[in-house]
Amino acid sequence: MQGQDFRIENGVLKKYAGSSETVEVPDGVTRIGNGAFAFNEKLTEVVLPDSVTGIGESAFNCCMQLRAIRIPDAVKTIGAGAFSTCKSLTSIDLPDRITSIENGVFAECQGLTSIELPDGVTDIGAGAFYGCRNLESIRIPENVSWIGEHAFRDCRKLSQIRLPDSLTEIDGGVFEDCANLCAVTIPDGVTQIGVHMFMNCGSLAQITLPNSVTLIDNASFVRCRSLSSFTVPDGVTRIGRYAFQQCDRLSEVTIPKSVKKIDNDVFLYCPSLKTVHYSGTETQRSQIAIDSSNDALFAAEWICEGT
Repeated sequence: MQGQDFRIENGVLKKYAGSSETVEVPDGVTRIGNGAFAFNEKLTEVVLPDSVTGIGESAFNCCMQLRAIRIPDAVKTIGAGAFSTCKSLTSIDLPDRITSIENGVFAECQGLTSIELPDGVTDIGAGAFYGCRNLESIRIPENVSWIGEHAFRDCRKLSQIRLPDSLTEIDGGVFEDCANLCAVTIPDGVTQIGVHMFMNCGSLAQITLPNSVTLIDNASFVRCRSLSSFTVPDGVTRIGRYAFQQCDRLSEVTIPKSVKKIDNDVFLYCPSLKTVHYSGTETQRSQIAIDSSNDALFAAEWICEGT
């Protein structure tokens, strides 16, 4: 009897111990507990009753054969890592009551090709879609203000993404290893391009940054081999170490007079860099603190456009 396979305490499904491929959770269960189905090697489909309002952390972690699950409209929370490494999961509909995409919730869901986030979502946690290598499209709603580190790292088929105007904070490594990402516009209000933000985005040819940005942090554009030109926003005061290392095709850079510090190795191994447009005067240029191993920057022609 499948009913004997469920351990339920006070409405919480603590553990499923059965071996069925298709599982119907009994009506009356209000929450799927932490790790309740984790590491189940046979599970392919789950039907949750309408009584469920929450799904716990790692609830379906490493259910590698899970292909389909219906999440009831009443669900308000889905815990961190709830569906991580569900490699056969190709699609999932999230209920409108969800307001937060927790850390690692869909990490390594390599079968996932597209997803729409509900309009009420305000944040996307660290590593939420890390390693979703076949994810081609994602809809991010206008209410999202924060995206955690590595949220979309290694989403290799993601070529475009629209970031909402509500976004004010993007942590480091969010798009690291997104090999096919070709164009991004960062919305006004974001103040930092974090560590490793676009590292190894080899197809990235167009990036637009707002003047609200004050820091381009370490290794943020390393090996963005398709970048041929780059405009540093007017508000930036420092460019971090290795920021543009091995950007082989980068030939032209625009630097504003707001920049006071360029760290070590920012333009290391940038053999194509030939021209720097600088918005300040020659005197202001001489006052920029440029650290070592920026030979390409020193060798380039500086065109000082200030008066």
